[in-house]
Amino acid sequence: MIVSQYIRVAIISLIASLFLVPLCMRLAFKFDILDHPKSRKIHKQPMPKLGGMAMYMAFVIGTLSSFDYNTQLRGILIGASIIMFIGVIDDMRHLRASLRLFFQLVACIVVVAHGVVIKVFPWDAANVFFTVAGIVGITNALNFLDNMDGLAGGIAAICCFGIAAIAYKTGQRWLVFLSISLLGSTLGFLRYNFNPAKVFMGDSGSTFLGFVISSMAIMASWSESKLIAVTIPVLMLGVMIFDTSMITVLRIAEGKVRTFRQWLEHADTDHLSHRLTHMGLSQRETVMFIYIINFVLVCIAISIPKDGIKSAILVSSGFILFFIWGIWKLHQVKMRQHHMAKQRK
Repeated sequence: MIVSQYIRVAIISLIASLFLVPLCMRLAFKFDILDHPKSRKIHKQPMPKLGGMAMYMAFVIGTLSSFDYNTQLRGILIGASIIMFIGVIDDMRHLRASLRLFFQLVACIVVVAHGVVIKVFPWDAANVFFTVAGIVGITNALNFLDNMDGLAGGIAAICCFGIAAIAYKTGQRWLVFLSISLLGSTLGFLRYNFNPAKVFMGDSGSTFLGFVISSMAIMASWSESKLIAVTIPVLMLGVMIFDTSMITVLRIAEGKVRTFRQWLEHADTDHLSHRLTHMGLSQRETVMFIYIINFVLVCIAISIPKDGIKSAILVSSGFILFFIWGIWKLHQVKMRQHHMAKQRK
């Protein structure tokens, strides 16, 4: 009976998304909410960027159809609405980074006030601080990762699958409804966004997805062990964490970013996805390769509660080593390309 309810919610959000995305595409063309081609852009013609609004509406419809509400869920819905509101305005007229950050912090305060907060440290202030930092970080990390057709949406869908799987195993009913509703709405959007894309999610869509996924990851009861409780979401969000950490470290080292505002606003072609295409992969191959990496990390995360703390320590250590090696390797690729470009001149 409960499984059929989960399936119903997923189908409702999927169908709603499939219907709403074309509608939002028409609205985007009508009101000129378009992403125009630029030097660092991959697309060659103006693209509607209200796909995020369609995902948001489908997500709300699917979630409310579950009739399984609690305080945390209400907080996430309110916070997501704030993120979507400011995101759509940002898509229409580019807002200052400080203003976007302000509304992200307001949304974080809303979810924290509704009980969405980590419980890792013995001090409430530390728990609140790292909750806000985590949500803001992942919200912007997925936004940064939205640089190729289908990439951010696919990563979000895989993360939702992982959250839903563990939530189902651990009996967190409301979290299953929330994650599969977001999964359905994201899959519906991907029907129009996978290469070659007909629509973009816009900053409104990527920040909305990042906000909801990070809120779910923080609120979920992953394990009684604090180490495992931290390891599981870090693995599931591993691609986002890796990409954002990599570009942050390298941009600071290269002097491209000096302030938090610059970190939010700086746009470049130095992300994991761009570096993979520079190595010879096509856009589709790059996106599928990153999908596979994220899916493997999610599968490892799903297996950890059963395997215990030793597995968590081993996987955490491996992830850190892989992260360090990956930054070094991709930096080598960047330097080699720069050297070859200088030789051609």
